[in-house]
Amino acid sequence: MLSANLANVDTPNFQAKDIDFAAEMQRSQSSFSTSSAPQMMYRVPYQPSSDGNTVALNVEQAEFSKNTQDYQMSLAFLNMKFTGLKQAIEGK
Repeated sequence: MLSANLANVDTPNFQAKDIDFAAEMQRSQSSFSTSSAPQMMYRVPYQPSSDGNTVALNVEQAEFSKNTQDYQMSLAFLNMKFTGLKQAIEGK
């Protein structure tokens, strides 16, 4: 969704979309049905544009960077976990 928001930064009347990830995780853990799509929400712009577009470039870029950092950190922790398991299996 972030990339779609960034791609449509200059599209008139485009509404920036987002999901509440924490709420969706909680919803998926409380129900056994995983087939339902996440509930789409629209971002409220800090400063509305004259063409009706609600994408704030700086907000989208910051969220994209935050997601990238979170992903890289998760991979680093997972890699350390696998390295530790490998060393335990090898008896080091």
